[in-house]
Amino acid sequence: MTRIEEIRNEFTESIQTGIPHLFPVSLDISNTLFIEILKQGNWSLIPILKQQGTNLLYCLRIIPWLPIEQWSIVQLNPDTNAKITLGKQKNNFIPSLMYFFGGIRFSENYQLELRRKLPELERLIRSLAGMLKNEVLNDEILTLVSGEIIDNLTVRDQYDLTFILASDSSNENKMLRREIEAVKSNHNHISTSWKYDYGYLNSFAYNFFTNQANKNIFEVDWNTAIDITWESFFQISFFDAVSYEVTQLPSMSENCRYAVSQAAGSFFLENDGDYVVPKHMREHPLYMVIQAIEEAGYDGYVGTEHLMLAAHFDMEEDSPIYAWNALVNCGYWCAENAGVTSLGALEAAIFISEKNNWVDAHAVLVEYLDLYNKYLT
Repeated sequence: MTRIEEIRNEFTESIQTGIPHLFPVSLDISNTLFIEILKQGNWSLIPILKQQGTNLLYCLRIIPWLPIEQWSIVQLNPDTNAKITLGKQKNNFIPSLMYFFGGIRFSENYQLELRRKLPELERLIRSLAGMLKNEVLNDEILTLVSGEIIDNLTVRDQYDLTFILASDSSNENKMLRREIEAVKSNHNHISTSWKYDYGYLNSFAYNFFTNQANKNIFEVDWNTAIDITWESFFQISFFDAVSYEVTQLPSMSENCRYAVSQAAGSFFLENDGDYVVPKHMREHPLYMVIQAIEEAGYDGYVGTEHLMLAAHFDMEEDSPIYAWNALVNCGYWCAENAGVTSLGALEAAIFISEKNNWVDAHAVLVEYLDLYNKYLT
């Protein structure tokens, strides 16, 4: 059995009873699907479930420096390559399915079908009480499943906030949610907590902070806005896109490439003395990446400079996490704009994983490389 198969079996063992029956998902992931994921530069994802009737996948996102139990749960739309984070560990996976499938975010026809199974669903939810240790969350899901579909964005977002806080009470999650609520109250609000490590939520946090800073770049201190934007380029940019509307959940419809390109443009405003990029930024290899994105555009940049940046982080700064982030970004840009898998990024990720003793990530990536050599060369 391969390591990917072992991880998938460990993950699905506790959900095989009941879940496929109650929700239109399949646990069968074909080899072809793994190859398609690889083609899209998504070798940092392990598909777990497929939503029947759609192409939506529910995946584990590899966060190699953390144990598998803390790898986050991601919904992937292969049609658009959009990815949103649903939770930070596998114990949140079942409640997330219940919330997104059975509640206010699913179609009316399926919700009606689910309500006919409500007694069985309630037993399943209650059986999770020991796992989740959170009766509030279980009650919340039941209320949503048995209630009405809510179209009002503001009301729906408050339901989302209740669910998010109930399913993850970590300090980083609470802090991020407070920042989002602050922006709802004051659209010119710029976070003072943007330097905080938001863990598995870093992509969403920095996409949100950067979007907010660039929307208000002429109304707020430009240096603060550019500092936030600069930090965002150290993160993985292509999970958890944000929309113009301020909401507690990422958007599955926004184009991450365009947003990153817009952020890059913030560094090249008319130089009249007021908008001068600090020297320490201009002399860092990351600036080369930002310049390349600005020059090539969101549909022309193919990730080459990200590969060089990863080498810098690995060899010059001993920053394996930033090196990993750069490689994931490289893989995405290359797949999206060049239409090919970046073999260099995948091989470098294998090297860094082995070097830093990221055992599980290394095993998974080696299997992806085997697939690449077998089917994509």
